[in-house]
Amino acid sequence: MSETPCCAKPAARGRRPDPRKRAAIIEAAANLFVSHGYGITMDAIAAQAGVSKQTIYNAFSTKEDLFAAVITSRVETVLGGLSRPLADARPEDVLRQVAAQFLRFIAGGASVCVQRMIIMSGSEAEPDLARRFYENGPRRAVGLLAAYLRQETAAGRLQVDDADLAAESFLGMLNGHVHMRRLLGLQIQWDDEELARKVDYSVAVFLKAHGVSPA
Repeated sequence: MSETPCCAKPAARGRRPDPRKRAAIIEAAANLFVSHGYGITMDAIAAQAGVSKQTIYNAFSTKEDLFAAVITSRVETVLGGLSRPLADARPEDVLRQVAAQFLRFIAGGASVCVQRMIIMSGSEAEPDLARRFYENGPRRAVGLLAAYLRQETAAGRLQVDDADLAAESFLGMLNGHVHMRRLLGLQIQWDDEELARKVDYSVAVFLKAHGVSPA
């Protein structure tokens, strides 16, 4: 159920929140959602961020909006570079960097904690939470990668017929049993060599299917 401000004044028309405060709110909310679940109050988030509750509501109309912003921020941290790669960056190097960041994020466990939180919240109590997570998280991640694959295909550096399916498959190879074992609590740590081997394999398989042979 959404938490709405009590006696809070609406934000002034055209007013934009301070970007630094907005970032602090998102980071505070991210930490508290993971450690305390979705039931954490906006008062607690405000205290953690060092802002007033009104400041939060000036930036985010509801707790659901704040939650969506948290998920979006994590996707941008991991995959945001795909929208602004270096002009001379090879697809292999870009995909390798994306794969390494994605795997570290999955292995770190924050995503799994959020998924457990959604399941524990229940669809009846928080019917919009799962959709917000999926659209701002997994679906957005696939969209960012698919857009990059289309760009590289148009430039003649990759050969991808179905960018959405290829993006989903690439992230799926990385996700695999790292996510499953983390979700089930069977493994909480991975060494760098193990993750690097998975990155190498996934990128090699992807480029074998979609790479362009040198002239």
